[in-house]
Amino acid sequence: MKSGRGWADDAGLLIGRVLLAALYPPFGLLKLENWPRTVDMMRSLHAPVPLAASAVAITCETVLPLLIIIGFRTRLICLVMILYTAFATYLAHRFWMMPASEAMEAEINFFKNVAIIGGFLVLAVSGPGRFSVDRS
Repeated sequence: MKSGRGWADDAGLLIGRVLLAALYPPFGLLKLENWPRTVDMMRSLHAPVPLAASAVAITCETVLPLLIIIGFRTRLICLVMILYTAFATYLAHRFWMMPASEAMEAEINFFKNVAIIGGFLVLAVSGPGRFSVDRS
């Protein structure tokens, strides 16, 4: 069954996948390079099982975005990234619990992440397009 998408639509999905996923790897690599600091950060955020949370964060920020870029299991991985980003946003950007002097930056990052979640949702629904391993 044809999707009704043309070449330009699929090219747009490829560019969108790259731009959306490119945000994560630099931060994942920083977390990996600074492992003890990452675990301490998870502890300070009261993440459950800080060692495991650190490993999950690094995986979600390094491996999964690369899979999205190449278009492998895109719909499923986007759903995982939605859950990861939502949980990370809740842990790290609770602007409603912060003093006013710190709240603005956290609020901006909170809503930026909400927009990123929206991008993953659109990609999960649309699929990666023909320029992908999945070719859907």
